[in-house]
Amino acid sequence: MIEIKQEDGEKRGRFVAYNDGVEVGEMTYTYAGPVKAIFDHTFVDDSMRGQNVGRLMLDKAAEWMRKNEIKLIPLCPYVKGQVIKHPDLYGDLL
Repeated sequence: MIEIKQEDGEKRGRFVAYNDGVEVGEMTYTYAGPVKAIFDHTFVDDSMRGQNVGRLMLDKAAEWMRKNEIKLIPLCPYVKGQVIKHPDLYGDLL
């Protein structure tokens, strides 16, 4: 089972995907002031491709952003693509 955890620092953070305790993906962000986060990188291990790991991390990130009223700046091609494909799911984050 995939588990998503957040590691949040003062200026940067990431959402990390674990499969049976092994890190298999990450989605990184940098704060751009107190209410914006630049999502700049997404990585999923080849062994987990096609299993929606990126989407699980993005959904967890979206939940965190909504809860904390943080707006998204999607520089990562994956995140940007998902926002464009699914404005109904992520458009409110922009």
